[in-house]
Amino acid sequence: MDILVSTKGIRNAAIIIFLALAGTTALVIGPIIMAPEPAAESPIPPDAMAAVKGVNEFYTLDFKESPGKWSLRVCGYTTDAGCRAVEEFFAPSVRAVVDQNRVHTYAFVKPVQLLIDNGDHRIWKLEVTLTNPWNEGREGMTQDVYAEVANEDGKWLLNRILFEQEVNSFLTPLP
Repeated sequence: MDILVSTKGIRNAAIIIFLALAGTTALVIGPIIMAPEPAAESPIPPDAMAAVKGVNEFYTLDFKESPGKWSLRVCGYTTDAGCRAVEEFFAPSVRAVVDQNRVHTYAFVKPVQLLIDNGDHRIWKLEVTLTNPWNEGREGMTQDVYAEVANEDGKWLLNRILFEQEVNSFLTPLP
């Protein structure tokens, strides 16, 4: 008995073997290639992130916003005491400047250095770059800002932005 092998049968067998190998390889290697990378922890510690977020909202201004929206945004990232200061002290003067100068600026904030660590209160030096600053008129004006953050109920929040006199007092070397 002679077995006849046609070239068509060999070709079909080769295709089936190739597809089987390709499918097996895809099933084994595919999940490895397409597996999501593990989420990396933020390189910015939570206290610094609180300063960054709060200061970002503080310096992001838009004359088209409704009058109370700025303070609501800022208060979303501040302590209770910080929110009271924003609403009672800063909001009226900020709104006046925003309206008068038709301010529309966005802040890009990055932490520079932790200056003081008193446990649940810390002071961070931040670098703030503004788009379309209103007073200098230069795109991307950069300035240092010093922010105090506090841990309230296990969550870091902006407490306040330090005044120039406070900043000078701890930046000036003691005799």
